[in-house]
Amino acid sequence: MSENDQATNGRRPQPNSSPDDLETEREIADTARRGPDEIDGDLDDDLDDDLDDEDIPDLAAGVEEMMRKLGRADELERELADTRGKLARLYADFENYRRRTSEDVLEAKGRGEAAALEALLPVYDDLSRAIDAGVKEPAGLLPGLRSVRENFLKSLARFGVEEVPGRGADFDPAVHEALSSVPGDEDGKVVEVYQSGFRLRDKLVRPARVVVSRK
Repeated sequence: MSENDQATNGRRPQPNSSPDDLETEREIADTARRGPDEIDGDLDDDLDDDLDDEDIPDLAAGVEEMMRKLGRADELERELADTRGKLARLYADFENYRRRTSEDVLEAKGRGEAAALEALLPVYDDLSRAIDAGVKEPAGLLPGLRSVRENFLKSLARFGVEEVPGRGADFDPAVHEALSSVPGDEDGKVVEVYQSGFRLRDKLVRPARVVVSRK
């Protein structure tokens, strides 16, 4: 019996075994007989045979490139986290700004309404006094109402509101709306005002509705 046959632990070849099967069994038995150190040495020899000296620089360069890309990926991840943090802080600042702006607008609106009411209350007082005076002396009602109107216009002037020129003024289509025309000594003069017009600074709030003269 040969040494290879002995390594098979006394296993006898099967009657129908092919030469390839017998060779495989011999290789298995030979591997079992060899020690771990001898097997590792053969693997190292195989690896050395597969790697040529000229392949080593390419392999090292590939490893270096892969490590560089991994480092760049870590850097990009840190930059992304920093950008997200900046965006979160920016959004929080914007929300605070919008809240403060809304509060400021509401506060300014409240101050404007209070100032308008404060300016109009004296007009109410004048109107009440004119009515009381008219009850006692009807002849004095008209002067009292005129005084109320003058005070009301003064109150409006505090807010930049002024009355559009009326009777006797030249007709201006930018501030006047002609309802009709009547014969007159001059052409294009306002002879009667049906409804007064008002401007808020440079903005026309309401045109004056007037009658215009025609020669």
